Amino acid sequence: VSSAFLSSIKTAQTWSDVMAAAPHGLRSKSSKIPVGVVAKRFHQPIDGKNEDRFALEIHPLETLADVRAKVARHCNCDFDRVRPANIIGGSSSGAGAAQVGKSPTLTKYPSSILVADLAVRPGCEIVFILLKPDAPLVQDADNTVASGGKNLLFDDD
Repeated sequence: VSSAFLSSIKTAQTWSDVMAAAPHGLRSKSSKIPVGVVAKRFHQPIDGKNEDRFALEIHPLETLADVRAKVARHCNCDFDRVRPANIIGGSSSGAGAAQVGKSPTLTKYPSSILVADLAVRPGCEIVFILLKPDAPLVQDADNTVASGGKNLLFDDD
């Protein structure tokens, strides 16, 4: 993803502006990336499961916050209680790997980073930590606790 494209997305005012700037290959659902998600709980959940594994399809133009929101909905927990940990089996080459390194630890990246800028490839696993409901909240790398609202661009739910 080029820097010119990313800057045009950041300044887009409407959905039409986003679509006009997006390369043709990124405009459809066919460009979604199938990944596995591992959601680990470090507290005793009601259902007794400490780990939840499921599949998600994520679009390269979604942000890490968008993926967190999907995980929160799937795991039935508050968005602010979902913390990205790392990517297992991510790409070791390309622009994404150059930005996040060969073994991406997601805790140091802002919620606004695009999936395209992470070392995500089909079949990799993204690990999330689900915080205890009464645990104190920790700020994201961008020093914010982002809203877990519905993604209007890519969410089918």
